[in-house]
Amino acid sequence: MNIPFDLIITATGSAGTQAGLAVGLKAQQSKVELLGIGVNAPKDSQESKVFELSKQIEIKLGCLSLVKSADIVANCDYIGDGYGFPDKRTLEAINLFAKMEGILLDPVYSGKAAAGLIDLMKNGELKKYKRILFIHTGGSVALSSYLERFN
Repeated sequence: MNIPFDLIITATGSAGTQAGLAVGLKAQQSKVELLGIGVNAPKDSQESKVFELSKQIEIKLGCLSLVKSADIVANCDYIGDGYGFPDKRTLEAINLFAKMEGILLDPVYSGKAAAGLIDLMKNGELKKYKRILFIHTGGSVALSSYLERFN
């Protein structure tokens, strides 16, 4: 497809997805920016966790000093009441994706990231980007545990 993206947005919690993407993008000398939408920790803590894991990945791959701490950006404004507790914005994002695109998002990770994506777009904070890739990390099986929240 060879579609050039300006920004990649994904959920970030245990840090593996964002750290792996950060190392991969830097290894490819990509100019694509990466934004993690936090699901459970404050910004400083989440960015530190992602950075430390990216350093471990670099060691395993034998490609040291690719990722700098400034490369790791997390927006943790969409955590809501905490890990595993979807708030109104998360539930609205899940409903929107399901109704408009037929995509089922989980309320723990991708639902919160989608809430962040939608809010940042509404607020104009992403207007400098022409092509944004949103990564859905799975977990929709968790929806069955939250059915009462969707009534």
